[in-house]
Amino acid sequence: MLHVHISRGHLMASGPPSCLQCSKLMLAAELSGMWLFHTAGWRRYDVEEFHRLTLAHHGFGVVPEVANA
Repeated sequence: MLHVHISRGHLMASGPPSCLQCSKLMLAAELSGMWLFHTAGWRRYDVEEFHRLTLAHHGFGVVPEVANA
């Protein structure tokens, strides 16, 4: 998936992964990742990293995975 920020017809740098709705939809759709354009260029985030960074951006702790018993 590709995310771009356009302002007045120009590509603008994105901030960090921060969209909770996008993160939830990406997980539900089992997408592999998201590309964001930053000031240093394009960066690909795998879906788990994008979700973890989005939760951290909003101050949510990440729930550790529970091993199957």
